[in-house]
Amino acid sequence: MEMTLEELSAFVAERWPFDENNYDQLRRIMSVPVAVRTKFSIMHIHKHLSKTVGLIADFLEPLDHQTFALLARYLDSVKCRNILAMVAKNLLVSTVRLIEAANLAPYDANLERQINEMTLSELCSHVEAHYPFGYGELGRIPPLTHNKDYDTLRLKFALEDIHYELSEATGVIGKFLRDRNKNPIIGNMIAYMESPVSRKELEPIAMMLTLNMARLIGVMSLAPYLEEEFSLRAYEHHRIHPKNKKL
Repeated sequence: MEMTLEELSAFVAERWPFDENNYDQLRRIMSVPVAVRTKFSIMHIHKHLSKTVGLIADFLEPLDHQTFALLARYLDSVKCRNILAMVAKNLLVSTVRLIEAANLAPYDANLERQINEMTLSELCSHVEAHYPFGYGELGRIPPLTHNKDYDTLRLKFALEDIHYELSEATGVIGKFLRDRNKNPIIGNMIAYMESPVSRKELEPIAMMLTLNMARLIGVMSLAPYLEEEFSLRAYEHHRIHPKNKKL
């Protein structure tokens, strides 16, 4: 059975918690305030997101040098999907970690229920229905709409558009962190991190990450890979670490 994003967030938080056991910097700070831990968590997630955006750029850059025949063959290959499935997995983990660590509630006006209540398949179907790619210049050049290379160009355009939006979202998180570092008074930083204002700043970004994660999964048909990956991981994790295990 598929996990919802809320269940996935809980699983990821349990498996990879932001605590003193996993991050020695937190161990060395006595009585770490929750706001300081949250800022550290967002900072670490930002680094993972930056790495993931870099992986997408590393994937896309060589495609500009390919002939259309090679490009079409590569984008339809198992190798290509395996690479992007790993990218989607990293993006998914970072997105749900951000939602959990900063206590966010991403909201979409087109939905009747919370994003967190949806499974990956439901989210991908929602994004496909409500956030289709405009394809910009590809839709404005009549010859391309009848060209045999159109589908290849459209797929490459979609991946590039996802990369742009993820780059923008990562940059906004970087600015959020930079602004927090500018304040020399630790008490003010803690008060801000604990205020609803900080969550309102980050929730649209979490939504942008979630939508583009779903767009990547949908456009490359990666849902089966990720569902199997996380279902197996969750099964193995709870088999080895049952919640009610007696000591």
